[in-house]
Amino acid sequence: MKPLLTIQDIQKIFKISRRTVYHWINKAILAPIHIGGVLRFKPEDIETLVEKVHTPDSKKKILVIDDDFLVLHSLKQLLQKNGFEVLAVSSGEEAIQAVQQQSFDLVISDFRMPQMDGVQALARIQQEALLIYQKSMPRIMLSAYVDSPLQAKAETIGVQTVIAKPFCLDEFLATVHTNLN
Repeated sequence: MKPLLTIQDIQKIFKISRRTVYHWINKAILAPIHIGGVLRFKPEDIETLVEKVHTPDSKKKILVIDDDFLVLHSLKQLLQKNGFEVLAVSSGEEAIQAVQQQSFDLVISDFRMPQMDGVQALARIQQEALLIYQKSMPRIMLSAYVDSPLQAKAETIGVQTVIAKPFCLDEFLATVHTNLN
């Protein structure tokens, strides 16, 4: 029988922070075992998660929305280098038009944008996806200003993941894979 894993082991395996480990526990991505007040993890559960996270998602299509060209271009490059098909747009309006023309496996949006903010854009995108494709699209929100009101707004429209800028690239990619799976 393999020994149970610690939080530190999980951090090393996925190259993520302790905060991300707890976030994954809260989102039921990781299922800990409580032993004497210490969290442990079954190796077989982690092996399954590693397979999911490291399985190529080369056919997965991601829509990225950000009004900052440098951020938009950087995210597009990062995701393409990791095998994703990416459409990058600079406004919520463009994103809605894109969703009306094709389905995406994941939508990543900045929060603060002119005309239509990320919450409004992601809510409309969800409406369009349900209407046209009869399916929900996983959504991630990015913001330099993550606080409780933003988290609450995001949760009211079904966005489970809000990532604070700046972020660790490995953690960002792990979150993308998790949302795709």
